[in-house]
Amino acid sequence: MSSRPHFPRSLWPRCGVLETSLMKGLQKSARGVGRKMSTAWRNADADTTWGALGGKLQGKDARQALRNCIHEKNAQEPEAVSFLYNLLSFKGCNSKGADSQYRVRGGTQAIPLRIAAQLGDVLLFGEQVTSIKSDGEGVEIQVRSGKSFRARMAILTGPPPAVLGISFDPPLRGADAQWLQRMPMGTSLKLAAVYKEGPWWRELGLQGEILSTRLPPELSLPAPDADLPLFVQCMDHSPYSRRIGVIVCFVEGRQNLHFMQLTREEQQERLLEFLAMSFNRTEAITLKPSFVAHNWADQPFARGAYTGFFAPGVMSVPSFWTAFQEMEKIPNVFLAGSDYHIGFGNGYIEGALRDGQRAALRAAKRLRLQRESFTI
Repeated sequence: MSSRPHFPRSLWPRCGVLETSLMKGLQKSARGVGRKMSTAWRNADADTTWGALGGKLQGKDARQALRNCIHEKNAQEPEAVSFLYNLLSFKGCNSKGADSQYRVRGGTQAIPLRIAAQLGDVLLFGEQVTSIKSDGEGVEIQVRSGKSFRARMAILTGPPPAVLGISFDPPLRGADAQWLQRMPMGTSLKLAAVYKEGPWWRELGLQGEILSTRLPPELSLPAPDADLPLFVQCMDHSPYSRRIGVIVCFVEGRQNLHFMQLTREEQQERLLEFLAMSFNRTEAITLKPSFVAHNWADQPFARGAYTGFFAPGVMSVPSFWTAFQEMEKIPNVFLAGSDYHIGFGNGYIEGALRDGQRAALRAAKRLRLQRESFTI
């Protein structure tokens, strides 16, 4: 981790009304949180992100901006997330631009699809892993269809709910099982309005990024959360060709749980009303877009969001922190992923790439040592 955390610009527009002194205080707090246990750890982990920061903000808009910021990062309410967990993530920020400053042609999925094309038939799809057994000769993996596979070692990816659905032999250490149970996923829906006419807002000189801190009652949550806007973050997600126009909005945390109780028609009506109000143009409605929705909580191997989080009181437990850092969960089986990465990019695709590389290097080193030992 960097000794001097850099807060990416993505935090500033979304938390733009936060006081400069508060951001400087966050930087100082993040610098004080290293990988070794300390009093600073205990203090930061004893509080939620909201408890540590909410009272330092003046004004309703500033407090809602903080909530939006944590929604974007954790897909959860700041009252539920450990302040320590967010400090570690902030300390791992090394991007000088917004977290959405880069896009991948063909979508982010283009990266694994290109890799898959090179690997060919060795990849299996739709095979749910049910058990992993480690013995003196390597690992044996069973899948739901009844097939089994043997390997010298394995790298396991996936969020805690998916990992906990696998039977391990030998069993996971108690501390590993416990911290995995204590790392719930956030709650997130990705909802897109697709306009066949293209990104018409660009013709108005608009970028297409929308941030909101307050909305009228019909676009807010019901009491007792009437001060929470239903939509807080949307962005232009049109393809490079701009053949179609796409505005994608994230509905997360408490808003998500309310939104998913609405009918599909009600959800779409609310979104179009919000877009029409944001752009101040009726085209948002009259052009009659189609819709694409993806709710991570409905996905059996995600069950929540694109990221997880720790509640207060978990990361400052020495046995949990030690287990969290250790990639090898049973002999020759390594756990990797963005949520498990303790350096740059925790919770983001960069963290996934870095953690995957770290696991691959450890496995390769182990294999090399085994070959050298066999040769001798």
